Amino acid sequence: MYSAFLKSEIRALVLRNDAEVIDAARRRNKDLVKKVNNFLERQLLDESADAVLAKIIDDPLFRAHFRKDVSKQGIHETTQIAWLRRFFPDVQLLDKRTGPCLCDGALVDGACRPATATKTLDAFIPSTNTYCVLKYTSEAGGAQDNQFNDVKEFIKQFVVCLRGGDTEMRLACYLDGAYYTEKKYELLRSLVPAEFADRVSITNMESLTE
Repeated sequence: MYSAFLKSEIRALVLRNDAEVIDAARRRNKDLVKKVNNFLERQLLDESADAVLAKIIDDPLFRAHFRKDVSKQGIHETTQIAWLRRFFPDVQLLDKRTGPCLCDGALVDGACRPATATKTLDAFIPSTNTYCVLKYTSEAGGAQDNQFNDVKEFIKQFVVCLRGGDTEMRLACYLDGAYYTEKKYELLRSLVPAEFADRVSITNMESLTE
């Protein structure tokens, strides 16, 4: 199951981050020392940097504050691609700056993206001619709603492409995280005309089972 795979990958990254910050503390890495001193100053704590470094090495709970934040390391996209690769070995991660996007019923070069274009598509599977939108959204909020609106725009623009009749492309939206309730999946699916139901899929990584 994807959920178990994701949990395993997050744990592995946490352990790597732990090892990295422990090593940095032992070496008194200048960037970590600066981070510790800034922390002490902000919190108005009368503690030495060396004492904090020692706690980073010895105390897992204390260490968690100073190690890299897994959620800011692209773990979800990396894991989604890794899981997709189990089923589609040729899947390609697209460049966020220059990869293709959708505009007025056509794929356009992201390097010269028009103002009315969608954001860059996330991945491409050549064997099935499928472009992928990959999202992981954990909870409701303004930024998360913006991501949801991005997905809606991808679907609407892709439908325009299909109505043009000169493309065999497919679109797969893999939407993971607690934000994507069944109600939201259904809302997105309602944007796809019945005649294109086999060309646009709204799903999640858990739907891909080995």
